[in-house]
Amino acid sequence: MTDETNPTVDIQLWSEIHTKAEAEKSDADGFMDELKQMNVNSQEDLEFAAQILAETKGKIKQLEKMRGQATKPLTQSTEVIRSWFRPTITMLKEAERILKQKIAEAHQRAEVKQQAALEAAGQAAISGDEAGAAAAMQQATQAELTGVGGIQFRETWGYEVTDIGQVPPEYLLVIVNEAVVNETIKTHKGETNIPGIRVFKKTGVASRSA
Repeated sequence: MTDETNPTVDIQLWSEIHTKAEAEKSDADGFMDELKQMNVNSQEDLEFAAQILAETKGKIKQLEKMRGQATKPLTQSTEVIRSWFRPTITMLKEAERILKQKIAEAHQRAEVKQQAALEAAGQAAISGDEAGAAAAMQQATQAELTGVGGIQFRETWGYEVTDIGQVPPEYLLVIVNEAVVNETIKTHKGETNIPGIRVFKKTGVASRSA
């Protein structure tokens, strides 16, 4: 017996399902060897193939049901175990995000201060104010934040589109609207005429299971 809060694995059921699965695999191996030699050339062949197809689909459904019986307890157990850890991990991941954001913002503020101090030092040096230049350089040094244990600062670059009309063609991605194309083909079928697109017919087979 299993329940949603404390699911257990039925070892005997597993063993029975495994034995059946191995037997079905052996049958399927033989079936595939015969199927490769099968020809469909006549109405009688077609009717036989349709019968085999229906039986095959029925067998697939049976096997998928068996597989579900074997995996359901595992799926339930996995979800229960995940639920033990999910709230805490979620909170700690949010804490990680907040900490990284605060550290990155601090580093950005330090870079602004350092750049301002370096510019002030340059201006002081140009004007001959050696003491002011030295003080500004000291401020620049003090403003710098270096990596500490386990933390490294990495620069990455991103972008935002301000006017797509000015973006050169080589930076644009042109894709076909498949939904519109498929709807047009569904409506007009073989008479579809879309410049730059070749429309062709595909034959598929639908079957009910036995």
